[in-house]
Amino acid sequence: MNNPYVPNVATIKSIRQEVCGPRAIKTFRVEFDNTKLRKSFNFNSGQTAMVSVLGAGESMFAISSPSTRKGYL
Repeated sequence: MNNPYVPNVATIKSIRQEVCGPRAIKTFRVEFDNTKLRKSFNFNSGQTAMVSVLGAGESMFAISSPSTRKGYL
């Protein structure tokens, strides 16, 4: 049984600066390390994800990629 509370490891593949300044906006392209999960992960428009960076903290992010494109968020 898949437990939604168990974290899944992912890697940031690229970071794009959208807006500079004190409230900078960046786009992160993220891929799950687990190939099976990368291909099967489903989400709906407007859904968010809690993202943690070990030793740095965590934050809520909006998933902005289309759900029809598999392989990355």
